[in-house]
Amino acid sequence: MKVFIVPNLNKPQAKDVLHKAMSVLHKADAQVLLCEQDVEQLGLCGTQGLTQQQAIEQCDVVVTIGGDGTMLRAVGEIYPRQKPVVGINLGRLGFLATCEVSEMEQKLSLLAKKMFSVDERMMIQAVIHQPEKEDCVLCALNDIVIFKGLRTQTIGLQAFCQDALVGCYRGDGAVIATPTGSTAYSLSAGGPVLDCLLECM
Repeated sequence: MKVFIVPNLNKPQAKDVLHKAMSVLHKADAQVLLCEQDVEQLGLCGTQGLTQQQAIEQCDVVVTIGGDGTMLRAVGEIYPRQKPVVGINLGRLGFLATCEVSEMEQKLSLLAKKMFSVDERMMIQAVIHQPEKEDCVLCALNDIVIFKGLRTQTIGLQAFCQDALVGCYRGDGAVIATPTGSTAYSLSAGGPVLDCLLECM
């Protein structure tokens, strides 16, 4: 089992948690992969760092150390390789990064033995068409935001579904969220929290 660890080294606990995670995985006969910049920043002598792309291609699973933001960034970089991701939570609530530090030893040991199940979650994709430029394609696990930028006035938006007009909106922008993303903007705006295994927006 090859485990690519992605730590958020801006978090105060991250370095200690990373060392502990590496120790647990090594004891369970798993191979730990790290990015070159993390190896350099941590001063891990004798550990060979990889480029992010090499680590993503070689790993069986990705472990993030941080909060939900760390996990979302990792998912955005891993897609479309579709590697399983588990997050060790150093943030506050941890809607996505659900493994607490106190559970880490047990859960990482099971992970190394391939004793885990995978939740498949819907992602969304946005394609930005620009005249005389290549299309820009964005993928997200949580949400995609269309907004006015620095303009002071509101903007008008039209939403279509398979060429049928759904509605017209005026405002600062629009947030299109997956069920996974419903715990962010939707919840804070008084909207519903959806079961993360649903396929809807």
